[in-house]
Amino acid sequence: MQVKETMTHNVEYMPCDTNVIEAAKRMQELECGFLPVGDPREQKLKGVITDRDITLRAVARGLDLEQTRVDQLMTDQVLYCYENDDIERIADNMRTNGIYRLVVLDNDKDKQLKGVISLGDIARWHDEQITGHIVKGIAA
Repeated sequence: MQVKETMTHNVEYMPCDTNVIEAAKRMQELECGFLPVGDPREQKLKGVITDRDITLRAVARGLDLEQTRVDQLMTDQVLYCYENDDIERIADNMRTNGIYRLVVLDNDKDKQLKGVISLGDIARWHDEQITGHIVKGIAA
């Protein structure tokens, strides 16, 4: 099975200049803890911000959440996969890197944002063996 059959589609960029409160509200609306950060006009991925980034890099440090932008907190080293990749391959990638989510791009030429694939997506659509394989790597 390919990533595009399992991933969450219709993912949007959080603009770089969005403040942390707005990002957290958007996460709440979408019931997620992960947003790609970029410039929607350029269709360029700049990084990702997670609920954990907000908690540890902003709240715990006492930063002014209205004045702090997502591009100041985001992780700019983004791991990704392609929509035609095999689920088993990206499961190994997630396990090796100890991550719960990957940004999904269309192909290695255009690199346009297509979605996100998470451990939850894989758990919903695949057998327990693949999900367990990822979890073992992350928990280790």
